[in-house]
Amino acid sequence: MNTARIVVPGIALTAGGLAGYLAGNSDPKPVRAEQTAQMATVDVLVARGDIPLGAQINRDAGQWHSWPTTAASSTFIDSEIILSNIRVLAIDQASVPTTATTQK
Repeated sequence: MNTARIVVPGIALTAGGLAGYLAGNSDPKPVRAEQTAQMATVDVLVARGDIPLGAQINRDAGQWHSWPTTAASSTFIDSEIILSNIRVLAIDQASVPTTATTQK
């Protein structure tokens, strides 16, 4: 019988056995996860799905999503824009004179 047919599988079995022994005897040490710095985010309004051209938008059309502040654009609708618009509307409505006439 050819010696190479005996030696090559013998070396492969020995290497496999040694690898298994070393892997089985390794002491599992818990890996400590590094804490990453928290990224500053802003809540932006995004569409839940496709909105066809000319479609009316209701409350269910959008959802709030956290977005990195560094990637946010001034054209995004965020909670600060909503709050400032509510304040402007409240001021505008408060400044409208009420001229209620009472008929007798």
